[in-house]
Amino acid sequence: MSKFYKIASFQVRANEIDVNGKVAFHNLVNYFQEAAWLHVIDLNITGEEMLKYDLMWVLNRMKIEVFDYPKLHETVTVKTFPSGFDKYFFYRDLQLYNANNELIAQATSTWLLVNVKTRRLSIVPDFLKEMVQEINIEKERLPIAKGKIPKIKEADFQSKVAVKWFCLDTNNHVNHIHYFRWILEELPTIVHQTQSVKSMDIIMKSEATLGESLTVQAIDNQDDTYTHQVLNEDGKVVIQAISVFGTE
Repeated sequence: MSKFYKIASFQVRANEIDVNGKVAFHNLVNYFQEAAWLHVIDLNITGEEMLKYDLMWVLNRMKIEVFDYPKLHETVTVKTFPSGFDKYFFYRDLQLYNANNELIAQATSTWLLVNVKTRRLSIVPDFLKEMVQEINIEKERLPIAKGKIPKIKEADFQSKVAVKWFCLDTNNHVNHIHYFRWILEELPTIVHQTQSVKSMDIIMKSEATLGESLTVQAIDNQDDTYTHQVLNEDGKVVIQAISVFGTE
């Protein structure tokens, strides 16, 4: 297989499952993150390598669809590849398969390159564009997530979370996996007891750093969907998301 595709397998561990014995949603997303990380190592475009250009990778948007959840000790495999680019955005698709090679989840993700000194958006470098142009993925790429997510004006559910040391990643801001967990934990327990996440579209609007107090909000749209929002202390939107729930 071409170096532009990455295959990574993981065994579901005991600390990754929920009370129903299946992988918790944020841990499922963690498989995607880990596979993407392994791939950028192979391609020599890691965060450390990008620092040579004063750049860092930042996840901007991710849309995940889940068709089935793996259980304890099952082996799952992620296939991932860069799927395109434009002036400011770099795209990556991810597919999760069970041991029978059945597709059980998929995601499209949008990444930015941010200047580490100015914290401002950077144009995608030519060497990354050339890399993607070598890949023939037109037939299998997922549609890019687009459109706005409405802001929450009056929340049905709300709580505070503090950004602590183990929330941070190597970019010195909150690792996006924590946002998935925080926004879902804001929903009533009965939602998780009776349903599971079928899809989520999440947009990272700004970063949060050590010591900040964040407000996590959600509204029930009354159709098995929920709108989520995370605000910083100044009321600035950090995260927006829409989740869709359903029964197995």
